[in-house]
Amino acid sequence: MPDRDGMDQDRPVAIVTGGAGGLGSAFCRALGSRGFRAVPVDIKGTERVVDVTDISACRDLASELQPVVWINNAGILGAGSAIDQPDEIVSSVLAVNLSGVINGTRAALGVMSEIGRGWILNVGSLAAWAPTPGLAVYCASKHAVRAYTTTVAMEMAGSGIRLCTICPDGIWTPMLEEVLDEKAGRHGL
Repeated sequence: MPDRDGMDQDRPVAIVTGGAGGLGSAFCRALGSRGFRAVPVDIKGTERVVDVTDISACRDLASELQPVVWINNAGILGAGSAIDQPDEIVSSVLAVNLSGVINGTRAALGVMSEIGRGWILNVGSLAAWAPTPGLAVYCASKHAVRAYTTTVAMEMAGSGIRLCTICPDGIWTPMLEEVLDEKAGRHGL
């Protein structure tokens, strides 16, 4: 059955978390151009609203859409001093950047294990390799994403399901722009 764009609903599904903008939108465009039905999800700004910190919501989405590709792209920066960063910011960064990746991966694996194939791409950061002052919790979360993905990839060897992490450098996205605008405002720039 054609969707509202006239495209065939039978195309393989690719779910992209953090799909409302920035890198998530770029992933969706690239996947769409390669024949996938890219489904962007986010906490706002997408037709599909999913909170990646909610494992049940991730599992429900995977069960409904049966993706063959799942990109865990949702993330928050949470810049601040390791000493005085507010507890709620620390908890949010870890919940979205790490638990969100684990939730998405586990939800995708549940479906992909049944069909015996799939790709899971977890978005890390160059910060997973290079310490960045003012981003201690972010760096820790992205380092953990890299370790988690590598370990699960080893567990899934021979299953037909592939996992990998990409670790891009800073990308000018709304997430980065917001933090830099906030810092500029504090310094009168």
